[in-house]
Amino acid sequence: MDKALVLIVDDDFDTRSMLHWLLESEGFKVVMAGDTAAALKVLTNIRPDLILTDLMMPERAGFDLIGEIRRNPALRLVPIVVFSAYTKGYGDRIQETGATAVLRKPEDLFQLAETVKRLLQPVPEASQVVTDLNERKRSPRPHK
Repeated sequence: MDKALVLIVDDDFDTRSMLHWLLESEGFKVVMAGDTAAALKVLTNIRPDLILTDLMMPERAGFDLIGEIRRNPALRLVPIVVFSAYTKGYGDRIQETGATAVLRKPEDLFQLAETVKRLLQPVPEASQVVTDLNERKRSPRPHK
């Protein structure tokens, strides 16, 4: 199975580098962009499995990036994780734009890799879920 591709979008070089190291050490392929315009350019050439973005960036904020992604039919289902120091007071707006998860920078750094892994777990096909449920119905229940 190929490694999942994560796009990191953050205007702070040190943050991008740290996130790159963290996610690569967890087995992900990583592409980086320093702002919304650069991210949109990258997205014309690749389709990442997940996008990790800051909110507050120069020129165009992460809100703009999320909105553009959600309006793009080829990208609208890609999970987007907001990782930003400025989430307080923006909860409704973040949710309205279509972010999949929100983590506070830097407090939730250790939670970040686990969140990315969880969001990239394969979803079982409906037929497999039905099969699993039918097998459960047939198997005898343990006696108490």
